[in-house]
Amino acid sequence: MKLVCNFTDIYKERNDWTGDDCTVIDFSDIEGTNGYCSDEAAGKIRDMLDAYPPSGIHYLDDGNHHYMTKFWLEKIKEPFDLVVFDHHTDMQPSALLPMLSCGNWILESLNSLDNLRNVLLAGPPESSLEEIEDFKERVFMINEDDAGRGPDNALNDVYEEFRKQNGGLRPVYVSVDEDVLSGSEVRTVWDQGSMTRICLNSWVERIREHFSVIGIDICG
Repeated sequence: MKLVCNFTDIYKERNDWTGDDCTVIDFSDIEGTNGYCSDEAAGKIRDMLDAYPPSGIHYLDDGNHHYMTKFWLEKIKEPFDLVVFDHHTDMQPSALLPMLSCGNWILESLNSLDNLRNVLLAGPPESSLEEIEDFKERVFMINEDDAGRGPDNALNDVYEEFRKQNGGLRPVYVSVDEDVLSGSEVRTVWDQGSMTRICLNSWVERIREHFSVIGIDICG
């Protein structure tokens, strides 16, 4: 099932929300959702998502709404790991109010979700390693250059250690921010990486080969 979370009508512009298998949830009237998600907005979003399972493909709108992944992760009722393709770590503490945002949702998930064990993060630049320092036992980061070489060339120690820690015992949820892609592939609202679509698709297929996938979401 394809589920579209509509905040800004970007999928309507691209004609991506058609077909019998597509369900659209319209969040466009909710205030306090752009980049940061207020507590009031979060409550309304959770209510509107209540009937939907974490399985399937979820389109989250643009990158300012990547925090939506956390609401899907909250629905997972068994131990699981998270795989994220993103040009940013999304582990930045809130600079202003203590509020869920597109820049801290992984950090917030690690701190609050008991069923979330480990995170594989592929795509940030090497300079971002310091941002995951406090969670280096649970967050396995493949930097932009290594991730961009594809799974056949980047099955390095980081990926293998993540697989070892998973042990085939836990399913994974996959989240893709299109800003991991080169600007020649797609234009997003954030600064972008250098990965190609072919490379990203290869990574997703490799993840599906190695793990049981609960669901996947896409933003950007």
